Amino acid sequence: HIDDKYLKILVRDRELYADTDTEVKRQIWRDNQSLFGDEVSPLLSQYIREKEHILFDHTNLNNLFFQPTPKVRRQ
Repeated sequence: HIDDKYLKILVRDRELYADTDTEVKRQIWRDNQSLFGDEVSPLLSQYIREKEHILFDHTNLNNLFFQPTPKVRRQ
């Protein structure tokens, strides 16, 4: 557990914050949810873009999302 006074220093210094271990960042994020959002938002956006690309890629014949359900195919 890192002392709060050191966590505040890490939050103020962007370079130190960037080099901080994830376990320490978790302690920081408990009190600074906006920093957590700043870290996670780009990752979630990238994930969503990749999934949308896979979902709506009409050249990908392996995409089973828009195909009939197994129950309908058996009929």
